[in-house]
Amino acid sequence: MSGSRKKLDEHVRELLGKGAASRRSLQIFIALATAAAGGLKVLTPSDATLTWASASVAMQVLLLALTFVAAVIVLLTDKSATSVVHDAQVAIDEAETLRSAAVETEAVIAQLELQMAKQTRVEYIVDAMRSVVDVALHEKTLNNDRLKEWMTDLLDFLVADKQMLFGIGDEQWNFSIYIFDVSTSELVCAVTRRPTTKEEQAPHRSWRAGEGHVGKAFQDRRPLVCADSTEANVRGFFDAPGDKLRDYDLDRYRSLAAIPIQTDEEQPLGVIVATSAVEGRFTPDDDETFRPILSLARTLATLVGVYNLRRHT
Repeated sequence: MSGSRKKLDEHVRELLGKGAASRRSLQIFIALATAAAGGLKVLTPSDATLTWASASVAMQVLLLALTFVAAVIVLLTDKSATSVVHDAQVAIDEAETLRSAAVETEAVIAQLELQMAKQTRVEYIVDAMRSVVDVALHEKTLNNDRLKEWMTDLLDFLVADKQMLFGIGDEQWNFSIYIFDVSTSELVCAVTRRPTTKEEQAPHRSWRAGEGHVGKAFQDRRPLVCADSTEANVRGFFDAPGDKLRDYDLDRYRSLAAIPIQTDEEQPLGVIVATSAVEGRFTPDDDETFRPILSLARTLATLVGVYNLRRHT
């Protein structure tokens, strides 16, 4: 409870206490005055002198008048107390409303600040990616090893800021770049980043067009984004031969974004994949959750496209 509300409650309790004490005193006076008036009437003998009888009647009238005034005051103070309680409650409710509004406003401001910071970071990363590609394209020799180095550098831009960009924290996650190998007609993992070096160096599956979420995105030539892979309507994303499926796939790849590496509507050169064991990291209805991956995919399309052209000239 805030200090202002505590102070208000203390004032209300003090005022109500004083009011209650005053009403009790008046109620006692009313009882005593009524009893005194009745006593005077009883004690005044029928054969009393005119002076005594007149004085007794006057005293009774005075006591009854004072009793009436006291009763009116009691009624008024009762009404005032009720009004005070009502006004105090209204004031408390208004204060709570203002406090709640202030908390909501602070939450909105914090969210806007986070979005602004994220937007600024995304723009910085996109600019950095362009710079990397510009440097790479001016290299006289762009062989397979150098291409892999450049792809790794570009992927690391996302991995370094995965918490801010995607909310990915202490969980199972994966960022991988698959390049289509014409000789085998498979998408082969060229670069990957995972929580541990051991996981990165472990054997990786290759995918044909239409196999799993990697091959599906490649075949359809469009982003494949899934918020929760356990939902029945997205299980088709994971269709693949039995020997390529793992028992842990649905748990480890709970939320994912598979983005074709392509420009316009051309045949994709590969696929970049980001996954998380936490549902909702990537959602199809909110492209902000995977926009940095789209930017990387377009950047990689330029880099890999130029590499392929140089290799065949």
